[in-house]
Amino acid sequence: MKVVYPSIVEQFYEGLKSEGVTVGKDEVYRTMVETNLIDENGDPTQYALDNGFIKCVNNEPESLAEFKELYPNLQIGRASCRERV
Repeated sequence: MKVVYPSIVEQFYEGLKSEGVTVGKDEVYRTMVETNLIDENGDPTQYALDNGFIKCVNNEPESLAEFKELYPNLQIGRASCRERV
């Protein structure tokens, strides 16, 4: 069974790996929870945010225009399935 870790754990794991640190993702997750960086769901704790250990970045566009600017290769159309066939 493959365990799916929160993206923040994956990011931290990859950072450690790039620095030559050999550690398992399970240990990274467990340590991050034990040190109060994330909760058991993988969400950053208020402690981690307040102390600058983790920075949350909101990448969601606020408007359709901003979405189109971020993803210019995606086309939003009104074609029905019948028209595409």
